[in-house]
Amino acid sequence: MVETNIYQKHDNLAACFRPTLATASRQNIAHLRSAHHSPYDRSMRILTLCIMLVGCSNTQATHLGNPLLLPIGAVTTGVENGFYNARRKRVAVYITENKPALRADVIAGHGPTLDGLYAVAKTPVKNQAALARELSRGQTQYFADDPEPMVVAVMVHS
Repeated sequence: MVETNIYQKHDNLAACFRPTLATASRQNIAHLRSAHHSPYDRSMRILTLCIMLVGCSNTQATHLGNPLLLPIGAVTTGVENGFYNARRKRVAVYITENKPALRADVIAGHGPTLDGLYAVAKTPVKNQAALARELSRGQTQYFADDPEPMVVAVMVHS
């Protein structure tokens, strides 16, 4: 009989705590859902996961690169554009200052002024003959008052 009373006390004690534990669990779950996991938080977690997966996808060319490298790409592009614009401006000044001598060298097919243009524009040797032919074919267009068409042609070949 003594043993029966011990088990009854134990069952009664456990029965007293069961509703309290169940209620506490439900309250904790409700609190977590309402306070920490709003729909906005869930969507941000999904977006973050998608961005991480896209950035780590593979080493093949994709439309989106690694998102961690975007700031580096922006700086690199800015620097490259700065160098390109400076070189383009030097080419435009050289063409404007040396247009009559350039025309004579283009007609002759070679000359120091044309070589100077190649140097200023940093035209690769393999593209120099194609550029000379292009300038020779379009003399009326390239040697007009506006230096812009010739600048474009030179920069395309450089």
